[in-house]
Amino acid sequence: MDRYEITQTATRLVPPGIYHCVARVYDRSGTVTIQGPIRVTETSHPQAVADVVLAWVRAQPGMAGVGLIDAVLGI
Repeated sequence: MDRYEITQTATRLVPPGIYHCVARVYDRSGTVTIQGPIRVTETSHPQAVADVVLAWVRAQPGMAGVGLIDAVLGI
């Protein structure tokens, strides 16, 4: 299984596809893990994918004010 880490120091490009995402985020109450599908539409740098992941997380109920710690994408 291919895994792509989405961190501040990651450099491995992420090819297009639909991935299972496990993201760790933080808010005032602490750290939360959220999981679900993420679509990457073109080969992207991990920091660009981080923007997509954060937008997806913030669209979830009760997650509007969170910040992204890191994420792992798997096929």
